[in-house]
Amino acid sequence: RCLSDWSSDVCSSDLESHPTTSAKSRAQAASQNGAEELPQNWRYAQFNEFIDSSFYGPRFNKESYVPSGVPTVRTTDMGFDGSIVLKHSPCVHLSPTELEKYRLHHGDLLVTRTGATIGKCALYDERLGPAIPSAYLIRFRLRRDSALPKFVLFSFMSPAGQLLLTGGSTAVAQPNIKAT
Repeated sequence: RCLSDWSSDVCSSDLESHPTTSAKSRAQAASQNGAEELPQNWRYAQFNEFIDSSFYGPRFNKESYVPSGVPTVRTTDMGFDGSIVLKHSPCVHLSPTELEKYRLHHGDLLVTRTGATIGKCALYDERLGPAIPSAYLIRFRLRRDSALPKFVLFSFMSPAGQLLLTGGSTAVAQPNIKAT
């Protein structure tokens, strides 16, 4: 069986080639973590195993904002279904070097790190054209050899995923998620 996601196909034979833990190890991990036992050939993993890179969206001074330039994806541009629709997004002027440094790539996961919509997630689609994340977002670039972007998105959008995201937030006046 193969699953098509974005531009890559993943087959069950590919998944079977990833290292797995023994049934005894899975049971021990499940009892220690209070989590359910996983199906055969599955294992518990830290999220950072699936991340190629991450960064907080950049901040710019007001002179950097221009009527037409590279749009910045904001939380308000992210739908609760994980999509991104750019709606009069502020644009910034970027040098080619800055654009290469900050630009979003197809399948990048964006997560709101602070504010009332903390934990809101979306996947960037290259059909939107060049864009960068705004300052209140964390951009995660996933390792394509080990994570399907839509699976990660749906996992984080689930009630359990939202609890993982927001349960680790730091609450002072405004809760915040750390990239780590």
